[in-house]
Amino acid sequence: SSHHTFNTTTSPLVFHFDNTTITMYSAQQPQTMPMPSQKATNPSTSNPLRMVAQTGNEQFSPAMQPLDLAATQHSTPEQESPSRSQSGWSFRNLLPCVSKSSVMRTVDSEGQLFLATGSCSKPHPNKISKGGEDASIVHECNGFWLTGVLDGIGAWSEQGVDVSIYSNAFAQRITDAFVTWCHGDRVSEGKPLLKILESAFTEMKRSQIQGSCTICISMLFPSGQLHVLNLGDSGVRVVRNGKIVFASKEQQTNFNEPKQLGGQSEDTPACGDYTIVPVQRKDVYILGTDGVWDNIWQEDWMKMLQDAAGFTSKVNVEKLATKLGETAAKHGADLNYRSPFAVQARMKGIAGYTEGGKQDDVTVVVGQVR
Repeated sequence: SSHHTFNTTTSPLVFHFDNTTITMYSAQQPQTMPMPSQKATNPSTSNPLRMVAQTGNEQFSPAMQPLDLAATQHSTPEQESPSRSQSGWSFRNLLPCVSKSSVMRTVDSEGQLFLATGSCSKPHPNKISKGGEDASIVHECNGFWLTGVLDGIGAWSEQGVDVSIYSNAFAQRITDAFVTWCHGDRVSEGKPLLKILESAFTEMKRSQIQGSCTICISMLFPSGQLHVLNLGDSGVRVVRNGKIVFASKEQQTNFNEPKQLGGQSEDTPACGDYTIVPVQRKDVYILGTDGVWDNIWQEDWMKMLQDAAGFTSKVNVEKLATKLGETAAKHGADLNYRSPFAVQARMKGIAGYTEGGKQDDVTVVVGQVR
């Protein structure tokens, strides 16, 4: 998942994967605190983990081939303008790749469905130093594709908690549980994503990491089923031939107070909406945190999808993910933009949100079935 961040407090952990060495500094966990329910507008800017990746001649798995990889290390926050996104470290199967957008494909040796993916992350200007509080997942295992976005609840910063640690740790545990399921007996009463999320959530509670987040995850089966589990106000859209064939519904207890996992929340993985969507080649699906859907109208992102190559051809998933991320971030910073968030707030009579975008972390993953 993108932007794994930890506080530099103790000696580093060093991992070796093929010809890549990754150095990670472990975190010191805060004490138990009450859980904030509403998303914050003034997030913490605590220092992130320094990650060091040393890569020689990369040897990628034949079943997972990252394409179009650019430089693996990016400029520091001090070298960036506060109005621009700061790319941090992204990890896909523990390989260094580009956090802005990346593509990975499986080998289509048996005529089964596979997935082309692109992703983009744009942190809130006040969270650039730690890469934002969102996390994303793109992982393939034995022909099954797991994708997801997690949005850390920013109000934790008011209690001195860096919730990016929670969202990224949760993303890693979801990925681990997915791999375990993939190599196991795959018995899950027809809802494998629920089993995977329950397993990951159990591990998060054992870790005692403070925080909470919303979660939207999906799994593509080689046979053509897309399983979707959404809890909170992130979401997924599935498009076929220029028409939306599925759109998840946001889950909120109150306006801008989404359902979430972690902290003192009573929500459980079973509270999420579970849907199985039949998909076919050329279908496109988009997973985004609320920073995407709160700042881009449906007709606008549909036009972006069409511009990315058309609805019935191979979509440039990198281009689409980057366009969605950059547009959402731009609209979020525009005080005069008539955003979906502002319109909804006005309809509900919420003071202070009559116009303008909603400045937030923005994370999007785009996949096309091929």
